[in-house]
Amino acid sequence: MDNLNEAITLGRRVVEDAETAGDKAPFVCEELAECYATVGDYDMAAEFAARAYEVLSGNPAFVRDESERLAKLATLAKIYTTVGSLLPSTARVVDQKVDI
Repeated sequence: MDNLNEAITLGRRVVEDAETAGDKAPFVCEELAECYATVGDYDMAAEFAARAYEVLSGNPAFVRDESERLAKLATLAKIYTTVGSLLPSTARVVDQKVDI
């Protein structure tokens, strides 16, 4: 558990530094979402998953090649009701069960 807490602390610093430089750091946000979910902090997991989803769902290559990861982010972010309007091509994937 200590390693996860250290990873969260480091990840948050990386995200803050990236945002200062104008980068949304979606892959770091994705990892933070996973870490928070693992330690049971689902509100923070949802926040960081939504941040990652916002950026990555706009990347056609990521949508095409990483649909399972995108679906997992949507699940963590609890975006079920808006996915269809944001990205119709991923709506089918999000409707599937994703184990976390």
